[in-house]
Amino acid sequence: MGAADADRRAGADRRHAGGRGRQRPGAQRRPGPRPPARRRRRPRPMIALEQCATLVLAAGASRRFGADNKLLAEIEGRPMVEHILMRIAALPFAQRLAVVDDLEGPVAGIARRHGITPVLSPDAATGMGASLAAGAKALGSESAAVFVLLGDMPFVPAAIFAALAARLEDPVSIARPRTPQGPGHPVLFARRHFSALAGLEGDSGAGAVIAAHRDHLDWVDTTETGCIADFDTTAALAAWRGSV
Repeated sequence: MGAADADRRAGADRRHAGGRGRQRPGAQRRPGPRPPARRRRRPRPMIALEQCATLVLAAGASRRFGADNKLLAEIEGRPMVEHILMRIAALPFAQRLAVVDDLEGPVAGIARRHGITPVLSPDAATGMGASLAAGAKALGSESAAVFVLLGDMPFVPAAIFAALAARLEDPVSIARPRTPQGPGHPVLFARRHFSALAGLEGDSGAGAVIAAHRDHLDWVDTTETGCIADFDTTAALAAWRGSV
């Protein structure tokens, strides 16, 4: 074999080896198997409800409601306060507390019936700050955050709790619902604010803590009227009863 023949043979071998697995121009590529469809996952809260406490403020005088305890006024066949207590009893919170002004009173009894621990606020008559402080001091180490709720708001929707928890990611440490009518409840506070809540006095409520940390506040916009519907007066309760 001459040198020219050897060169042609070597070139042919190289073309043959290099052509393995290559697609010829114009040839149609067969589609491969499709990857399995991925299921969309729901967004997880940054803090799980199992890491959160709930603190229901159910003490203090009903000054605008008259002589009766408004929390015991009947709504849909139950005492007003029982609605929110049942709501939190049905969710997997780390702690469930209700601040009361009498550990042997009817509100404390309703709380115990639903597995919620009543906490005494001996200075409840001085204002909401005293009740908040009493409840905050009872929070355990297992709670990374606390939902502050009002006992006279029976229609808070269950879904708002996870929505608020989803916002609690550094630097956000306070989350609150916001409706077209204004801010609502519950308000979620990260553990870093527990000491400030425990230091409240008199009628200085959670608003003082929120105002001091506005840079760490985030909102959950909602049209749920249950986040703002409360019954401060007998007229408000009568109006609601007349509308249903």
